[in-house]
Amino acid sequence: MMISGHLASAQSDMSQVQTLLRDAVEHLLVDACAIREASRLQQTVARSDHAGAWEKTLELSQMIDLHAGSALRHLQFQDMVSQLIEHVRKHLDAMAELSGPEPTVSEGQGLSQHAGSPLPAGSKPVLAIDMRQGEVELF
Repeated sequence: MMISGHLASAQSDMSQVQTLLRDAVEHLLVDACAIREASRLQQTVARSDHAGAWEKTLELSQMIDLHAGSALRHLQFQDMVSQLIEHVRKHLDAMAELSGPEPTVSEGQGLSQHAGSPLPAGSKPVLAIDMRQGEVELF
C-alpha cells in the first residue's frame, strides 16, 4: 500500500473514532439524566405513604438498572477507540517509512518486511459505527 492508501485509511479510521466517541457520549448523557431522574422519583415515592409505593419503587429500580447497564455498555467504546488508534498508528508508521528516500526496486521489496506487519488494504480492526448493543469481539 502506498502513502496515499495509508493516509486514506488513517483518515477513515479517525472519522470513525470521532463518530463512535460522539455517539457514546450522547448516549451516556441520556442514560445519566434518566438515572438521575429515576433516582429522584424513587426517593419521592419511597417517602410517600401512597398505596402501591412499593411497586412504583421496584419499577423505578428496574429503570435505574436498565439505564446503568446501558451507560456501562457505552463506556466500552474505549476498547474500540484504542483499537482504531493503534490501527491509525500503524498506517502513520508505514507512511513515515515510505516517505523516506525513494527505494530502488530491490529495496522496495524488503520495505514491507522492514516496516513490520503490513496492513492489508481496507482492513479495519473495528467495524462498528455506533454504540448500539451487539456482539463484541475480544482479542
